[in-house]
Formats: sequence, structure tokens, C-alpha cells
Amino acid sequence: MVTLFYRGKFATASLISVLLVAAPALADYSKITYTATVTGVEIDTGGGTFTGLAAGNTISGEFRIGVSAEDATEVFSGATYTEYVFRGGDYRGSVSGASSNFLASNALLYIEDNHLVTQEEIAMVSEAFPDLVQGLNLNAGNPVDSWGIGTASQNVIYDDEADCLVDGLEFEIVLVDVDGTMFNDTTFRGEPPSQGDIELPIFFLEQADGTTGCENTVYSAHGVITDIQYELVQDPEPENKAMPWVPLLLEE
Repeated sequence: MVTLFYRGKFATASLISVLLVAAPALADYSKITYTATVTGVEIDTGGGTFTGLAAGNTISGEFRIGVSAEDATEVFSGATYTEYVFRGGDYRGSVSGASSNFLASNALLYIEDNHLVTQEEIAMVSEAFPDLVQGLNLNAGNPVDSWGIGTASQNVIYDDEADCLVDGLEFEIVLVDVDGTMFNDTTFRGEPPSQGDIELPIFFLEQADGTTGCENTVYSAHGVITDIQYELVQDPEPENKAMPWVPLLLEE
């Protein structure tokens, strides 16, 4: 799968720092909904969840994450990025398209500030999105900012050394500001940036079926985000809301 700048992962051994926090109780959450158009399919072996999803087709879905960094179950930080992982409870990520659906009980938000883009990254995104890249001032060494959100199947396997997906399905949205002026740090931002700040509103979808190595891809596609919306859902009622604890008073 073509990737751009920082690729969020749900498990990695090469992160600079890791902060683990308690899993949150159900409370307010951020809801991000999107629609997108597939613009290219690199691989379709016929064995993937989204087999048959082709260029020109529309996909849609939603993400549910917390409203602050404190809601995250895990936080990973690097030199130019921070990623916030949300698992369980009401957190989720979904993709629907071409009569196929994917839903996972996790979501990953990452914020990248002043990443120095490489020539390899420019070549990859230029090949995948020539119409978007045309006319942009995108040169090796330029700082770029990105807001990304993604989800993956529960037991997804990555090869961190080779930087590839070994098994499972992953989907991510990346909203890129090639001017590098959108952010001045990598603090939590649950709401997507405004359309005027984004030159590259793109997504990547990949599924692999294997145990080791990088030659297991059964489906890989990319496309353009056509709409993304944010909603703060306040104090949702859980289906099985626990009763508050109260002392039991006994008569003597």
C-alpha cells in the first residue's frame, strides 16, 4: 500500500516514548464521519473483504474517539508526531463500500507537526494522486503537517523492521498541509482541520493474509476524501449502565 509521511500503527517496537493510561469509562466522545472516492486499486487477488471495490466507487464510515488525550488507552510519541489509541467501549472505526463492511472496536488518531518530507514520499504520493500533487510546492526537506485517523482489525500483525502489513485489515485517512503551517505542536486535536488548511485529503486501505513477510497483500487501494464531519456526542447513555454504589442501611 502506498503510504504518506507518518503511517500510524497500533503496535510498534520503535516508538520513542509510550504512555499507558487506564481504559476510559463510557462518556462524551468525538464522532468523525466521512465519505470518499476510490481513485486507485493496486492489488485485488479476490480474497479480500473489499474485493471488487474499484476506482470510482464510493466508501463511507465513521470513527469514534475520545475528547481529550486523557481518554486515550495508549499514547505514543516520536520526534514529530503523537498518536492516540482508543480501544474498547464505544470507540470504533468503520468502512463500508461495494456491499462490504468492516468494523473494529478501536481507532487511532495521530498528529504530525513539521515532518520533513523525503523524495521517496513525494514520489509515492505523486504516483498515487497526480491530480492533487500537480501545482503544489512539495519538495524534499519541506516541513509538512498531517492529521490522521485510522482503524485496524483486532489481531493485526505488522513487520516493523520491513514496515509492512503482514496480516489483517487497516484503513487510514490522512489530511495533509504541505505548507507545514497547520500545527505548531502535536497535542490532541480530535476535530479534523478545516478544508482550507488541507491540500491532500486522502485515504489508504490495505488487507493482508499471512503469518510472516511482506508478500501477503490481498487488497490495496487509495482514494480521496470528499467530505469529513465532526460531532461532539455528549454523555451518551450506555446500554448496560451500572447503578451507582450506595451504602446499605440496616435496621438494628
